[in-house]
Amino acid sequence: MASAAHTDSSTSRLLVDGVTLSLVPSFPLLRAAADAARRGADSVHVGAVLTTDHFYLHRPGLMKELAGYGVLAVEMEAAGLYAAAAREGGEALAILTVSDHIGTGAALTAAQRETGFERMVDIAATSLLDI
Repeated sequence: MASAAHTDSSTSRLLVDGVTLSLVPSFPLLRAAADAARRGADSVHVGAVLTTDHFYLHRPGLMKELAGYGVLAVEMEAAGLYAAAAREGGEALAILTVSDHIGTGAALTAAQRETGFERMVDIAATSLLDI
């Protein structure tokens, strides 16, 4: 679950002139989803992610450096989702599933991805019922 979305795009700088906004989810959604996940058997990680427009750009050492700041994953939508929710007065939360490990190259099988996706949807639906 993305508790913050760092980004290398201009998303966080375009909403308020001269300010770089912190792009974060709705706390009630994050808390409800974390509580729903805790009730399940699978491990779930909550932390910051990197949203990038350049997902496949080769940047040696970037993930190791970001991991030092607690960044858990790289993805392409959370920052935009959080920015749009903030701008429109809405609520948002990015709950992600892992498909592959950017550092080692290890990848999940199709069955593992499907199981992870089902668990993600279950957590999201349960959390919406809890708030």
